[in-house]
Amino acid sequence: MKRLKVLVVDDEKSITDICKIYLEREGYEVYISNDGKDALEKLSRIEFDMLILDLMLPHYTGEEITKKVREQSTVPIIMLTAKQSEESKVEGLFIGADDYITKPFSLKELVARVNVIFRRMRDYNNKLNGF
Repeated sequence: MKRLKVLVVDDEKSITDICKIYLEREGYEVYISNDGKDALEKLSRIEFDMLILDLMLPHYTGEEITKKVREQSTVPIIMLTAKQSEESKVEGLFIGADDYITKPFSLKELVARVNVIFRRMRDYNNKLNGF
């Protein structure tokens, strides 16, 4: 069975490293990026199944990346950010995020939200295929 690929983008290496550990324990293939330019480069080369994205990044913001991704993909995006205002949350969801988690955050909750999105996708695809 194909392992699902997740790209975690955050300028704090400690966050990407710990997210990678937790998500790999769940069986995901995890890639990390610590700036917007590198994230866009990886997105152009690799087909990811999910993107976990900080908003405040060097080179390109998370909002800019989300807009670029949404021009050509429906890949699930979870925004993981310190921006906690209602306006930031609404904007993030409006421009294309599927979920929005504020820092500080629980790694168990992040993993649960990732699992829920993938479960919904699997269940939807099974219904489309008549299972």
